[in-house]
Amino acid sequence: MKINKIIIVDDSNVMRSILRKSILMTENDVGEFIEAADGLEGAARIREHVDDVSVVFTDLDMPNATGVQMLTTLQQEQVGGFPVVIVTTVGNQQMQATCKALGAVAFLNKPFTQEEIGELLETVLRPAAGS
Repeated sequence: MKINKIIIVDDSNVMRSILRKSILMTENDVGEFIEAADGLEGAARIREHVDDVSVVFTDLDMPNATGVQMLTTLQQEQVGGFPVVIVTTVGNQQMQATCKALGAVAFLNKPFTQEEIGELLETVLRPAAGS
């Protein structure tokens, strides 16, 4: 599947690298990875590339602005039109409900496998696969 741009927002450089490598191992054709180290930077990267973002992967617990704060800001600015996947160790139902209300379409629990990434991409990008 052709994937234009993937934005990865996580304060851990190691986690961003693991996500990037795991996505590449799914053998999808990824045009570009764009990375951000916190929610403020993530929101800025998303605004810059909003017209051609395929999917956003974001952590929740980050300095400067959390994933929830980033999603809240983007929703208030009406910036959207792409799937958001929450990558986290926080799995409580209240947090999931909050994230879904802010536009998250899926949750990827750490630690994850390459197979889980592949299935998740297939699920969240299926409607856009023909474009």
